[in-house]
Amino acid sequence: MSESNLPGLKAADEFFGWQPEVDRHQERGDGTAILPPAKASGGATRRHDRVVVNALRQLADQLAGQPSFPSTANVGIRNPNGSVRRADVVVDGENDSDHPAEAVDPRVVIEVLSPSTTRFERFVKIEDYKTNPLIRVILVVNTEAPEIICWRRQRADWSYELIKGLGAVVPLPEVGAELALAGLYAGIRLA
Repeated sequence: MSESNLPGLKAADEFFGWQPEVDRHQERGDGTAILPPAKASGGATRRHDRVVVNALRQLADQLAGQPSFPSTANVGIRNPNGSVRRADVVVDGENDSDHPAEAVDPRVVIEVLSPSTTRFERFVKIEDYKTNPLIRVILVVNTEAPEIICWRRQRADWSYELIKGLGAVVPLPEVGAELALAGLYAGIRLA
């Protein structure tokens, strides 16, 4: 299904009801369902997938038995501006929810950059996530070098930090975890 023949969906509730009927995960922006650029162009790279799996592994191991738990892009994030976005990884503070396709308490969002999605994820999705008062941390992960832009909510404002190097660790006290860049980039040949 291409973007040109997707239905106009006026509310996020309607979107979440419609989404299971189609064969590919969509996002919702400006009142319409859209295919994110990576999905529209055939999917992510193996490098992208490796980073996502490594992030999930680290977070799942650290959060085992805790109320917070990481999920993949199968779980949508509803934002106050009406958009529904699908992060590569979202740590939801409530893993036993009655909403199987929606993050109820999204605290940490991880977007892994790919060449085809860089502009969309860095400029559109990140700004949507910042409107969500539940999200405390947004990580934007570079797949070409061990670098992460860490956006962190500071009361009503956001600050960011560039975290670099395989020896670096991203603390995530908001969920009681951390991400080691050495683990995040494990199995990836870096230049």
